[in-house]
Amino acid sequence: MLFRSVTGTIATLIGAGMPLSRSLELASHTAVGEGQSEDLKRFSHRIMDGEPLSRLLATSQRFPKELSCMAALGESSGALDETLLASSKLYESEARECAALLRACVEPMLVAGIGLFVGGLMLAVYLPIFGLGGLVQ
Repeated sequence: MLFRSVTGTIATLIGAGMPLSRSLELASHTAVGEGQSEDLKRFSHRIMDGEPLSRLLATSQRFPKELSCMAALGESSGALDETLLASSKLYESEARECAALLRACVEPMLVAGIGLFVGGLMLAVYLPIFGLGGLVQ
């Protein structure tokens, strides 16, 4: 999820015809981490000097190596925007899978917790009633 917004923003801006350096600068505002934002701003300046995005991504510790490989593929094929958009969709699907897995793990614990709470509540209500029944006899 961290990289989905960045790659999606860059892909959309490049696809709209914006230069890569300006796209990176604008995408730095959507970056989740402060370090990512700084890296993207630095990348923007180094792109102006002629360095390829794939090399810049490969040297950064904050971006996955797969993203630099995808950027290299996009640069060599001339379809960087499409490649980054595909990466964005991949990161989004991974985030959805992770959220579904987390939900599947948390759901049984919530059901058990609610069951314990309801059971405790029932005991708190019925024990005094049973105690009163014993006094009547």
